[in-house]
Amino acid sequence: MNLRNFPGVEYKIGGQFANEEMPANSPFAVPWWYRKEFEIPVADSGKQIWMQFHGINYRGEIWINGKKIAGPEEAVGSFRRYDYNVTQYVRP
Repeated sequence: MNLRNFPGVEYKIGGQFANEEMPANSPFAVPWWYRKEFEIPVADSGKQIWMQFHGINYRGEIWINGKKIAGPEEAVGSFRRYDYNVTQYVRP
């Protein structure tokens, strides 16, 4: 598979990737959203509920039930893992 055949992947060979301008048609030039619905089992009532995020790149905002639990100042870094106590934001 030649990744250079994908839209937005038009970087020069041999150049320093970090110094290249992002092409206007790059799919990474705009924010992305990921949404997940889940249920907390009733058996977990009264327990601490933690969520793990694996591989957020490069900054993220994390929202649960309309409440922001982390912003780009807290969720920042290349493909980092994050653990958040979300007990106050969820109900079984």
